[in-house]
Amino acid sequence: MKISLSWLNDYVDVQDLAADKVAQAFTDIGLEIEGVKTSAAIAAEVLVGKVLVAEKHPNADTLRVCKVDVGQGEPLDVVCGAPNARPGIFVCVATVGAVLPGDFKIKKSKIRGETSNGMLCSHEELGLPEAMGTAGGIIELKEPAGGMQLGVGVGKFLGLEDTVLEVNVTPNRGDCLGYLGLARDLAAKLGRPLKTPLTVSKSRPARTQSVASEGAVKVRIADPDLCTRFVALAVNGVGTTPSPAWVQKRLEASGMRPINAVVDATNYAMLEYGQPIHAYDERQIRGKVIEVRPARAGERLKTLDGQDRALEEGDILICDAEGPIGLAGIMGGEDSEVKADTKNVVIEVAAFLPSRVRRTARRLSIHTEASHRFERGVDVAVLPDVALRVAELIHQALVEQKAPAPQIAFDQVDVQAAPVPARKVALRLAHAQQFLALPKLTKDDALKILTGLGFNLLDSTAEGRMVFAVPTWRNDIEREADLVEEIGRLTGFDKIPYQLPVMSIRPNPEDPFIAFQENTRRALANGGLHETVSFPFVSPADLAALGLAPGHPLYPTLSLKNPMSEQFPLLRASLIPNLLRAVSANRRRGDFGAKLFECGRGYYDFAQKPLDLAKYGAWKVLTRHGRHLGLKAKSDPQRPNERSFVAAVLDQPFHAKGWNAAEARAGFFHGKAVVQSLAQAFAVGGIMFQKAGATDFPFLHPGASAAVHAGGKMIGYVGELHPRAATSLDLGAYEAPVLVELDLEELFNLSGKGLKVDSEFRKFPPVTRDLAMLVDRAVTHEGVLAAIKKFPKKKHLTSSALFDIFDKEGKLPEGKKSMAYAFSFQSQERTLTDAEVEQEMEALVSWLGEAVGAQRR
Repeated sequence: MKISLSWLNDYVDVQDLAADKVAQAFTDIGLEIEGVKTSAAIAAEVLVGKVLVAEKHPNADTLRVCKVDVGQGEPLDVVCGAPNARPGIFVCVATVGAVLPGDFKIKKSKIRGETSNGMLCSHEELGLPEAMGTAGGIIELKEPAGGMQLGVGVGKFLGLEDTVLEVNVTPNRGDCLGYLGLARDLAAKLGRPLKTPLTVSKSRPARTQSVASEGAVKVRIADPDLCTRFVALAVNGVGTTPSPAWVQKRLEASGMRPINAVVDATNYAMLEYGQPIHAYDERQIRGKVIEVRPARAGERLKTLDGQDRALEEGDILICDAEGPIGLAGIMGGEDSEVKADTKNVVIEVAAFLPSRVRRTARRLSIHTEASHRFERGVDVAVLPDVALRVAELIHQALVEQKAPAPQIAFDQVDVQAAPVPARKVALRLAHAQQFLALPKLTKDDALKILTGLGFNLLDSTAEGRMVFAVPTWRNDIEREADLVEEIGRLTGFDKIPYQLPVMSIRPNPEDPFIAFQENTRRALANGGLHETVSFPFVSPADLAALGLAPGHPLYPTLSLKNPMSEQFPLLRASLIPNLLRAVSANRRRGDFGAKLFECGRGYYDFAQKPLDLAKYGAWKVLTRHGRHLGLKAKSDPQRPNERSFVAAVLDQPFHAKGWNAAEARAGFFHGKAVVQSLAQAFAVGGIMFQKAGATDFPFLHPGASAAVHAGGKMIGYVGELHPRAATSLDLGAYEAPVLVELDLEELFNLSGKGLKVDSEFRKFPPVTRDLAMLVDRAVTHEGVLAAIKKFPKKKHLTSSALFDIFDKEGKLPEGKKSMAYAFSFQSQERTLTDAEVEQEMEALVSWLGEAVGAQRR
């Protein structure tokens, strides 16, 4: 927002402050100044001069030929028709090149045969108030005590140069989109009084009983939520004369284009109060009725910019008896605007629902000064004063322009559903001191700041608690922290000490279950399985295919109110359905034999849908209460639970057919091996596989499945998918995959909190070396393994595997055979170099030569 310092001075005295000081004060209170520009109210070519000679024009009785000294070389010859032009006076000289109000350019010219190099100006020609001029003549400047300096710009001499500040007003400070709001904050910061604008009800008895607003218009509000208050004021005999020059200059300095006295008065008052105003031509208000209502489907309105707008239900409209005449809070209608022949107007000052104005403005891509303010909220309490201020400005403009004074109605139409209740916010002084790190902040300091901003103290206690009534223009104040921020703004954020609080920074120990989950993933990945991650949503169709019915422990008990897809409205209670979906997707793309696993959570709400444990007996000992719940959640028995699981699926075939091996199918024992490998990795003992009832696992083959027990509890299950379920899922009855699902939290509890981590979970990649060696035929694989186990220089060797034995007679020395091993070397700390591996490998070969008589082939 652009603000003129000379205009701002009407509300708070800043004449003694340089522009940069005012800009700094605004910035200090959170109103950032983005630019400062000095502009002259009078053209720079209008100079202070002294009339040396004023002789009668030889060819005109009413003109004089003057010689004027402007302090720049030879005196200028200027032809002047003013009766008060005489030697010795100081005047305003518009030299050649000056541009005066009305785009009047001064040129060198001949007047009745005499050359004129400028013009001696009156107050009207310079757009100055009448009080600064001389009746019927040119301006006579008074010589200051220190003497007159010729050639100085008249704007500078008269103090009419203006400075315009570009203020960045944050979206929460709608009250600062007007001069009065900005001045209020600045006055509080500087400790200076705030001056409010005058209205006709206070400045002069200009209102008349002969005009009644209620006679000019009736106001109805269809929905009080859309329009909280509507004020209408009738003003007759306004005409459409131009505004006084000082009004035009102020509007231009603030970035607005002057139009006429009525429109300029509405814009001027809007810039003062931050409250948009609209003036209607009374003739165009059909039926003398104004109604605020939501738009109806199919309605249209031609707005002031000439655009025919299609309206939607919910847009707020201003209507007369026959239809829309304005788009509330955004732009008026073309038909009801003030025209050149307008005589009587109705001034509208209202408050509309910000969210609805914002929605309509964005949809129609309209951004106006009005919508910009309404979207941020306006001060409902000040609407009648704003209407009177507009009337005062119209009256003042017409009087100054020597036009007949307007007739202002003695009453206002003020429609308000209910008075806006005062908002109350309490402030604890101790809280403000602590929050701002200002222990010396006193109660009087806080009270002075807040009352200076317009907050009214309602209650105060000895403990430092104060209750304030929030002023109606501060829509952004809602809680105690907002009051603390106000104190901080006005005190100065630079006063807050730059010191970090002293604290002991100790990292919280990570839950060991997190590391256990990661180790589980690594163990399964090392076993040749691939991890997949799926959404936690399942389809009722998949559950039906698996034979799961409501009441079964694996049937979801939680549904989504707004699912991402209508196919998946349930939160999973098992990871298996989504893994089977992944297998199906792989097969459709020709990828068979997938070995997949997932670590994830199941979701349960047994308070709403209890389990049918009488029917599903094997599940009686399986808990579903997760371990990662806060104290509040633990104390709430109605709260849904989450629990972590690990599941795997082994698709067919387990091994594809190769040149040296037939195809191997995945079966129950492959799934059992997955369970046992996890149990071995985490030292979980006592794993038992027990046959379960047919109803407990309806999706598993009854002859190739088992419940997994450990520690006296069922912790999961393993088995081949039932042919019936495989057929329903389009996987084929004879191509049914193998399934495994374990309760990861029970597995963790049985593993000693997951603290046993084997070397197979090393982070850095292994390095492998193959070794073929000749040994005596009597040497066994067991003997070689025993020798490797006793290898004295073992540092990075982690595993060994026999992959070939060759003992064909005639190809090797008599009594010898060849044994080939694959050795793996790995470090927990870094990636090994070839030199490190070769050094340990040579030592191993030497040791095997000593231990079992091995020789490298």
